[in-house]
Formats: sequence, structure tokens, C-alpha cells
Amino acid sequence: MAITLIPGGVAVFRGWLLPRLRGRVESPRIWGFGVILMGLGLSIVLLAAHRHWDMFRNIAGLTGLCILICGFCLEKWARMGGRLGRS
Repeated sequence: MAITLIPGGVAVFRGWLLPRLRGRVESPRIWGFGVILMGLGLSIVLLAAHRHWDMFRNIAGLTGLCILICGFCLEKWARMGGRLGRS
């Protein structure tokens, strides 16, 4: 999960993407934030699941799951063409 910090951070601060993603991603900075949030959320979920048997009953597991879903939505939003009223 820590490996998501490298491509996400470079996309956020420099606007640079891996060559295989350049044709598909419309906004590199939004994509970078989404990737970083996905890595953070997955780390929280795994830590919560490792610590407790039933991760959906503790608040850390649910918080991590929500962060993971928000990061996924940001990443998908960055790949959409024609968003925010553009055709």
C-alpha cells in the first residue's frame, strides 16, 4: 500500500503519469489524490482487520473502507472525459 505514494505523489505534485496511463487519464492530479486515498484506505482496513476479528464492527475498519471507496471514485472521475460540463 505504501507503493501507491510514489505514482500518486508524482501525479499530484508534478502532473506526471506512467506511460501506460497517459492516454486514459484526463486529470493527473485528481488521479494522484485518488490513488493516495486508495492506498491509505486499504492500509487502514488491513490494520483494522489484523487487529480485530470483526472489522465491520469497529470504526477504523469502516473509516478505512469509506476512504478506499472515495479514492476509487476520485480515480474513476479523473479518467472520465468531458466532466464538469465539457463536451
